[in-house]
Amino acid sequence: MIYPDYEGPDIEVLFENYDVIILNKPPNIHCHPLKYSEKDNCLSFLRQQLKNNTMDVNKKSYDKGLLYRLDYVTSGVLFFIKNESLFNELRSNFNQIVKEKYYLAIVEGDFNREGIHKSIFTFKEKKGRKVVIKKSQTFKNEKFFEGILSIKKIHFNRENDISIVMVKLETGIRHQIRVQLSTLGHPILGDELYGGKPSKRIFLHAYSYKIPIYGQSIKGVSRQAQLFDLFFDMDSIFKMLKD
Repeated sequence: MIYPDYEGPDIEVLFENYDVIILNKPPNIHCHPLKYSEKDNCLSFLRQQLKNNTMDVNKKSYDKGLLYRLDYVTSGVLFFIKNESLFNELRSNFNQIVKEKYYLAIVEGDFNREGIHKSIFTFKEKKGRKVVIKKSQTFKNEKFFEGILSIKKIHFNRENDISIVMVKLETGIRHQIRVQLSTLGHPILGDELYGGKPSKRIFLHAYSYKIPIYGQSIKGVSRQAQLFDLFFDMDSIFKMLKD
């Protein structure tokens, strides 16, 4: 069961039809509860809004119809599926089916590492809280995963010595964007776990996802990235990024 009352920041519904509902997740809330009593999560918001279709999918899991997860600290586009068979089809082949996943990040320094980046990941600390990139090709008994993304700089804020970048995510490893940007020497602003300076939030935002659903591409785009406008003219940036 999902707690029926939501207590958290306002959540914007970006799109809804018979098969899907797309939210703009705020930073610092969970996509789904970790236990019944939790109220500050997207699924409690959906249940409070009587979006019960999502509660009928994947009933035995706290994920319900959640198609993919965003980190607690990450904001942006989040898909929930209302149909059990569609949910199973998309979840079982997610990385093969979904080809367009774009994120915005504010990183430290004048970013100069544009292009495609491939890394080998393993997990560190209890329950894999921290992800690390392997520098050697010796893995012994460790679990390891290949992560691929491409990065483009959008603008540099000289006064604050920070850049805003667009990341196209090709794979879906936990904390992938955060650790790869840190390893490149440009940690995300606010991401102290991976060497970033303290700030009002970790500045990572899921900008757009395009999901094929019954032969039609459903695209969710979030042009509300909380607090990003402290450092950049986001209206101009979103106009520049507009298809």
